[in-house]
Amino acid sequence: MARRIEYGESLVRSWRYCVNEARFGFEASNEVGCSHPRLVFMKTLLLLALSFQMGSLAVRTQTASFQLTHKGSILRIKFSPSGSKLVSYSSGNQDLCVWDVKTGRVIWKRPISFIQRADEYYTLDSIAWSPDEKLLATGSANGTVQVWNSLTGEFRWIAEVTKNGVAAIAFSPDGKTLAAVPYTDEAITAKLLDASTGKSITNYSGDKCEHIAVAFDKNGTELRIGDLHSGVSRWDLISGKLTAGSDGGCKSLYSYGGERSYSSDLSLSVRRSTADKVVIENGNGKTIKETKLNNSKLESTINAQAKLAVIGEYGGFRLYDLATGSERLLDDCVSGNTFDLSSDGQMFAQSCSGFKTVIKVRHLATGQLSLLDGHPSNIHAISYSPDYSLLAVAGNDGNAYLFAADSKRLIRTLEGDGNRLTALTFRPDGKSLFTGAENGMLREWDVASGTRLKDVKISDRSDDVERIEASKDGKGILVFINGELLLLNADLTPKRSLTTPEGDGSTSGQMTSTYSSVPISGASFVGDGSTTVTGHWDGSIRIWDSGSGRQIRKLVVADSIRLVASIPARPAVVTVIKEKDRARLLVVSASDGEVLRRTEPFEGSYAEKLMVSPDGSFAAVTDISGDTFIIDLNTMAVREVTRLSGSDSVAFNSDSTTFFVGGANQNLELYDTLSLNKLWQLIPDFEPSPTELKLAEESRRQRQGIADIKSKRDKQASIDVAKYSKQIEVSFLHFGNMSDPGNKKMIESDKLNESNRVTSKKAANTAWFRLTNHSPLPVNIPTESMYLPNPKCFHQFSNGEKLFGSCGEREVGIWYGVKDKNGKWVPYGFDFGSSFNLLPATSVVFPIPLDLLDKEYRIVFSYAFQNVRASENEREWDYGEKVELSIDKKLFPK
Repeated sequence: MARRIEYGESLVRSWRYCVNEARFGFEASNEVGCSHPRLVFMKTLLLLALSFQMGSLAVRTQTASFQLTHKGSILRIKFSPSGSKLVSYSSGNQDLCVWDVKTGRVIWKRPISFIQRADEYYTLDSIAWSPDEKLLATGSANGTVQVWNSLTGEFRWIAEVTKNGVAAIAFSPDGKTLAAVPYTDEAITAKLLDASTGKSITNYSGDKCEHIAVAFDKNGTELRIGDLHSGVSRWDLISGKLTAGSDGGCKSLYSYGGERSYSSDLSLSVRRSTADKVVIENGNGKTIKETKLNNSKLESTINAQAKLAVIGEYGGFRLYDLATGSERLLDDCVSGNTFDLSSDGQMFAQSCSGFKTVIKVRHLATGQLSLLDGHPSNIHAISYSPDYSLLAVAGNDGNAYLFAADSKRLIRTLEGDGNRLTALTFRPDGKSLFTGAENGMLREWDVASGTRLKDVKISDRSDDVERIEASKDGKGILVFINGELLLLNADLTPKRSLTTPEGDGSTSGQMTSTYSSVPISGASFVGDGSTTVTGHWDGSIRIWDSGSGRQIRKLVVADSIRLVASIPARPAVVTVIKEKDRARLLVVSASDGEVLRRTEPFEGSYAEKLMVSPDGSFAAVTDISGDTFIIDLNTMAVREVTRLSGSDSVAFNSDSTTFFVGGANQNLELYDTLSLNKLWQLIPDFEPSPTELKLAEESRRQRQGIADIKSKRDKQASIDVAKYSKQIEVSFLHFGNMSDPGNKKMIESDKLNESNRVTSKKAANTAWFRLTNHSPLPVNIPTESMYLPNPKCFHQFSNGEKLFGSCGEREVGIWYGVKDKNGKWVPYGFDFGSSFNLLPATSVVFPIPLDLLDKEYRIVFSYAFQNVRASENEREWDYGEKVELSIDKKLFPK
């Protein structure tokens, strides 16, 4: 069933980030500025006391059966005509879902990546339901239309419509004909297709406006096409003639691409009229409502009955009643990727969270909120009970699920409040379970009854509880949240936070952050819990007395520690460190810091979780990109589990022979530890049809052909780059002055300006240099600001494609790094920038501050040659490896 949240419950939580002071786990302050650590801890005691007295508001949750949902951002949602169903599309894994809105059940979910050709990155741009809700049509940015059985998800057909994207599609009133319109296409304005077969019926041409909507009239004799600028054109389907609207000329109004929407019958539209105003108007252009635009981009929708409109704005959505003229704020959620109104205007659906793949459905009359989500959705934590009879699983849907470990049968669901669960663990006696949530809430549950026992608010900010661990002696609870570690007593009252006696600092570009305590990257109890081990950003492992909070020893083992865990029954800990772009696992003596064993480097450079098996034989390391590594702690052999999903959690059984794993794939799977064979999974895999397999195989062959072209291109590029890099010249121009780069705009002019002023070196703060491209290919150089290309200046490749860039000699700010005389990087500059194409036989002039060059620093940046892409869908033109350029004062005149 869909989960329901009572109307009025705030979905916005406070967020605060303190720089130059340490932050401790139970900070309850919301005022501007940062609190002293001791005051923070005192406020923590009050916060916990209030939490015990007041408890939390009970929120009704109805749990659907286990089901998958999207794994990435949701880009399209659309109600069915009756409002009983809703379709959603995500580009993350290229899949479609159809939902039963009342129950929250996924009717079907299926991958659709097979509709993409070769290396296309295209997404779905349009969706339409048939009037009887038995068919679903989708239009792709690659110019094709697809039709699906909306009851089963069965793929029916695919048809070519245009070389450009399909902007809009619509079924005729009898459901037999499908109309599709491209954004812009000189050859075609609209195409009619047979809805059952996909065969072309006829084409209409003559209107060259930018189309964004299409509809049949109620009799099915007229086709209406809405464009971005001019309004609605009408075509007689019997005569095939344009009867009203644009005849080829498109009136230009103040609007931006995509910033207009129409009602389903095109009788109303919402558009931007000025930079900060929006108008709602009828088909004749008469204004019904004018309002201020409280957003950088116009996002809007109108219900099918043309009685309600919703406009997205900062902080939520605004609902307009077009009959009464009234308006109200609809929700306190930041405007999301997509939203829709049901045809009758009774429901509003939205996707508005980057951390959840959840769709919120608001019933406008009652305010009731339903959440359409997977179950358990993204899995963030897995834990065995102490006797290994139960397995607890927690994820995005806010519920914790208890399975019988041997039969894998669901025993009980602990129904949460909708907040994403991020950590869990059992008490040593197995009678209760702790869960931690995205809102900093620690909750204890009775395992036998499934009832809540106690709520403790760890943080008043939106911080994930990253780890919970109960000591084996039952005396303490460890809670790790956002770089901070808190130890609780067994009754969940606060004991202390662990803070280092010294502080720490880090510099990135020109910004420096300092901390009064070295931030923690991982933590675990050691043995029975009398001691605690922590890993830190500064590369140290520290052992603490859990009772007193005293630091027993500090062991420096690396430049930075990513993760740390204790090894059961051994006086040693395991830690994951980062070495360049790879990871390495170390076994370290807990007494003197000696590295006892280490693995070879492996790919988990963004390692996120570390788990050790109960007998200390194996460790599992997972990272955010989908890699899960199983490490034998005796031989230090590293093996990778394939086809996992990212941010996975792992739980080994008692003798380490098997392990459960789950993550962003929203599935629970069981593996054999030695063979890494999959033994079981909770939700079965999707089985594609023969037609889909055939299309997928064609796409695979096309991709292989492109890969062969890329291989030949790369081989030739290595030869050309070695030759052409000698034709890129840097020369000293003169001494002068430059303004502060921090005051530059995001988009700057590249006309000669500051470089025109020449001074003596004594009066200068800058040396100006010239970068000239004598090679036959353009080069892409990094810049601090964006410089718009001149449409009159371009390089034309052998295949006719054009790459636009600079004209003649231009002035730019190059985005560079700084190295000292020993070749080590010096913190300098910004952490963001852009790029600029330097065409053949052109040059740019750029400044370097004299104080850098006088310190005998080297200025370093890399450029890339540009050439014909391996395929038209390649996003980059880079040709070969980037080439590093180095500048120092040796270029000054002698």
